[in-house]
Amino acid sequence: MQCCQPDDSILTHFLGFGIRCQDKIFEMCRCVGISDLAARVTRSRNPMNTIKATFQALMSQRLPDEVARGLGKKLVDVRKVYYCGNV
Repeated sequence: MQCCQPDDSILTHFLGFGIRCQDKIFEMCRCVGISDLAARVTRSRNPMNTIKATFQALMSQRLPDEVARGLGKKLVDVRKVYYCGNV
């Protein structure tokens, strides 16, 4: 039974913003190679639940191809707008 699962709000930011979040999420992002991110955790502050929720949020992201199809645009246009030309 889970009594209090954390809510993660993970937002990407512009190039050079840095990683502004809890220390556990910060270390996860550094290991994966994410350099610009802001995260806010509400409700549970249990470290294991926070890590699980963050991992689940990162794994459930849509691929750039899916975003382009959903918007009805070309992949090149989506990369320029949402990913600063990187991917």
